[in-house]
Amino acid sequence: MSDDPAEPGTFPRIPCDAFVGGTSGGPMLVPWFGGWAVVGVIGGYHTGGNTSQVSYSAVFGPATRALYRDATTGAAPAGPSS
Repeated sequence: MSDDPAEPGTFPRIPCDAFVGGTSGGPMLVPWFGGWAVVGVIGGYHTGGNTSQVSYSAVFGPATRALYRDATTGAAPAGPSS
């Protein structure tokens, strides 16, 4: 569970016994209208899960969408919030 009140909920996770070295940092994708949506980033053992069979991701929410939008449109990103 997230303890950030701005981003409540559970962390996305992928149960998989077959991830190989170098998978960490890759996108967690789900089918989306006409393509795919990135919903997270695959974590690695210990930093992304308590076992090698399950990877967790940080929650991608409104702040992630805003950063992506700014990066893809060339806008200057907002500074840190207080």
